[in-house]
Amino acid sequence: MIDFRYHLISLIAVILALALGILAGSGFLGGPLLQRLEIEVDDLGHTNDNLREEIGFQDALLNEAETFARDVRPILVDGVLADTEVVLFQVEGSSGALIDGIRDALIEAGATLTTEITLGRKFALQSDPAMDELALVTGSVASEPSVLLEDTARLLGERLAVASTDGDQASSAVQRLSSLLDDLETAEFLGVSGDAARLVSEDATFVVVGGGGDRPPFDVATFVPALAEGLASREGRVLVAESSDSTWGLVGGLRSDIEARSVAVTVDNAETTIGRIAAVLGLESAREGTIGHFGTEAGRTALIPEPAPSG
Repeated sequence: MIDFRYHLISLIAVILALALGILAGSGFLGGPLLQRLEIEVDDLGHTNDNLREEIGFQDALLNEAETFARDVRPILVDGVLADTEVVLFQVEGSSGALIDGIRDALIEAGATLTTEITLGRKFALQSDPAMDELALVTGSVASEPSVLLEDTARLLGERLAVASTDGDQASSAVQRLSSLLDDLETAEFLGVSGDAARLVSEDATFVVVGGGGDRPPFDVATFVPALAEGLASREGRVLVAESSDSTWGLVGGLRSDIEARSVAVTVDNAETTIGRIAAVLGLESAREGTIGHFGTEAGRTALIPEPAPSG
């Protein structure tokens, strides 16, 4: 049997031989090789300088565009959503600045927020008891988490849609909606805030906002399209908005769903002033029956909707 030390000594000898060969070769080719390396390093340096200059130029353009958007926003959105009452959905864990920005844009446009619903992390359905609890609340017989999520989202959307077509806060439709929300809130799947006496108004508009750079709190790419379809089931106006740096897929999931993309407006850069303008004008267009997808990502129809003619 050959001793292990023999193998080790042999390996060291091979490595030394390779090192000596490389040194000898570099000495022989030192001039041309070094000259070529210096040229390539200089080229890389020039390329990096050009890229830094281009990035600086693009950043300057973006800053100018944002400044211009802030200046013209009041002209474009002031009063556009007057007499519009909104139910706002937000996904737990979303950027506070994103949510506040959309909320402020809606209010600036004249809308009134009647109810805010926070979709919670428990929708991740990470345990059998959580699935059993949600199935009991919704009456779903689904055994797969994704199907149960879809059933829940669609039921919640449809209950809100039906209640909003009535407008009578004492109606059976509103009572069924209130019961579902109470059960989901008690089970800690969501939270509800707003005027308890006016849960949803007649002909309400629905806005779903969320996004972040971390993992989503639950499968929002499955939940949101089903929710949007349910909310639009009685021809309600629906907007889904997400930040451009988000990895959650609210907008992407909806845009890839043929049914959902035909009933809900989307904005994929909602953290920007331009995106907030698009959200307001997109809802205005939806009131006239035009559904668009706005921003900079795949599936968009334009950066912003074309403003309606004044007068």
